[in-house]
Amino acid sequence: MILKNRFLLSICYVFFVVLLVVPLIGCDSDSDDDGGKGIIAGVVTNMNGLPIADVTISAEDQTTISGTDGSFRMEDFPETKRCVVNFTKDNWVFTSTVTRVRSNETSYIEAQMAWELARGSFQSNTGGTVNIPNDGFVKTNANSLVDSSGNPYSGNVSVSMTTFDPTTDFGLVAFPGDFEGVELDGDTIPILSYGYMDVTLRDSDGNLLQLAAGETANISIPIPSDLRSSAPATMPIWYFDTSDGKWYEETIGTKVGNAYQATITHFSMWNNDVGYSRSYVIGRILDCDGNPVRGAKVTIKGISPRNCWTSGERSTSNDGFFPAGDDSRWPGAPVDANAICEIWVSKDGVKTTPFRFTALSLEQVLNLGNIYIGTKSDPDCEDAMNDVDGDGYSVAQGDCDDTDPDINPGAVEIPNDGIDQDCNGSDTVTDLDGDGYTTAGGDCNDNDASINPGAVEIPNDGIDQDCSGADSVISEASLSGGTYHVTSKYKWPLDSEWHMDTTLNSNGTFSNVEYVEGFDVFEYTGTWSFNPDTRYFIISIEDGGDMDGIISGTTNDFWVDGHWSGGEAEDFHWVRQ
Repeated sequence: MILKNRFLLSICYVFFVVLLVVPLIGCDSDSDDDGGKGIIAGVVTNMNGLPIADVTISAEDQTTISGTDGSFRMEDFPETKRCVVNFTKDNWVFTSTVTRVRSNETSYIEAQMAWELARGSFQSNTGGTVNIPNDGFVKTNANSLVDSSGNPYSGNVSVSMTTFDPTTDFGLVAFPGDFEGVELDGDTIPILSYGYMDVTLRDSDGNLLQLAAGETANISIPIPSDLRSSAPATMPIWYFDTSDGKWYEETIGTKVGNAYQATITHFSMWNNDVGYSRSYVIGRILDCDGNPVRGAKVTIKGISPRNCWTSGERSTSNDGFFPAGDDSRWPGAPVDANAICEIWVSKDGVKTTPFRFTALSLEQVLNLGNIYIGTKSDPDCEDAMNDVDGDGYSVAQGDCDDTDPDINPGAVEIPNDGIDQDCNGSDTVTDLDGDGYTTAGGDCNDNDASINPGAVEIPNDGIDQDCSGADSVISEASLSGGTYHVTSKYKWPLDSEWHMDTTLNSNGTFSNVEYVEGFDVFEYTGTWSFNPDTRYFIISIEDGGDMDGIISGTTNDFWVDGHWSGGEAEDFHWVRQ
């Protein structure tokens, strides 16, 4: 049941490369964002939430010491999906966490440590057993221990055994790494804990001791009281590897009394763990303005029937979704199927109020939708969630004007009014009259196809055809300054149709080419003037030509709006050349 190649690691344990003195740690650099550097910061406290000073915090090739307030900060970390951060201090139980480092973001860690509990001692040449409450113990054989150099040790051995209850908040936070483990076959699975225990042996000078190569010891890890009734007869036993921050299955424990007994090959953190039938959870993290949050940590824990595991997302990506699309190991964050769970979000020391949900059945995915995180003064965006205008939408829910109940994401958009009723980012603009111009494109009357920025302006008719802002008004003074072309079509009293194509010269004369239905084309000349008060052209025809005097010598008034005193005018218009 033991993989021999894995136990090559026991040599490392013998020489204490992976134990508490100088643990090997690292961040697997795999930069995939903008090349910037990330920050790892946070605070270290004890089980009562009080700060612990002088804790050594190590990640990659950096090391720092916590301050008197328990805080720490390390900068310039490369992008990585998985960075192991270890916490050590004399007489305190080692702990570790795994975080994701994103460029230009702070990975905020809240670590908790437990004081080592001294349990007893024995002589190394005889071996011995040290017992703790609830059927826990460690038992070593005679002459089975070595010092940090791998030399056999002879003398007094002091034993510290510290047990942890994962059904408590402290037991969950102090849990090293993630609630994930590597099985004997190499597969990584989500796990839940039935109790874990640190086993530390020291010589008479306080130096760490380890089992010699080929030696074994027996341990018994107590089961928390809330889990005893559901604890199976046998249980996989796992150890924590401080170098990569992972739990590895090593052997099988047998339930005896209130604990699991197993044979081990090295001293470290040991855990009663088992995989669980899982479903999944997804969602999205937004700020109080409804924008996606990058770098947020999502934590989910079990409430019932088993409250001894956590899950979630180390760091959300640019779109705020979890699990992050650039680090999806499963369809969602794994959770105990059909369990009652609790979830909260944290970022840069801000933590939302946890809320509960019920997980779906095996392999199904539950979408929790949007979860909002704000500031320390308003972590749950309660102020932003307040629906001021009572339309059912808050600012955080996308209301772009929370003072107007007619404006919200569920409102009906009214086109062409310059108002974004449905909060999609702009007003809907349409070309109502089909003339190729919208109100946004300058159409000043989108109900009349003859009025648009491309239309021909008709002066002096009181209508702004070309949407320039006003009708074009031409006076006699302006007419006298240039040449105009007059075209008219109207009924002659002789019941024929007269087409007139006339050029009004600036000197007050004109020459014409005329056509009367049933007659030939003929020419005539005359003079003209314009009366701005009556808005009439005064046309005096001097020579009717082929019309045999029908209109020769007559004076006719052409009204700018299309009226002619001698007949029924149609389609009268004139333009300046």
